[in-house]
Amino acid sequence: MDARLQKIADDIKVRFGLELYSLETYSLHKERDSKGEAYYKFNMEFFPNVISNELEEDLNPKGTVIVDYNIQQEIVESVIFVENKSFSTKTHFPEKTGASSKAAT
Repeated sequence: MDARLQKIADDIKVRFGLELYSLETYSLHKERDSKGEAYYKFNMEFFPNVISNELEEDLNPKGTVIVDYNIQQEIVESVIFVENKSFSTKTHFPEKTGASSKAAT
């Protein structure tokens, strides 16, 4: 992996508390914004280090984190936890998850 992409992946891992995850796959996609201008999206899939059941081909295991990052704007466009299962060590939206506000960082 290119050093610039590795830095983005490492920063995402820290930002979202993904210490219990490993980067499994990644890809780059050329996208167009609403003005028709091109930009590149860096898609990353982090698998939990502990997977409770057998992996099925073409399916992400429960708890997988999928992140889309806009390289030009340097922003995270989306974060999805497969089947709403998270092993993250950080809670970013405690009011949405039911976690106490003490857990938020």
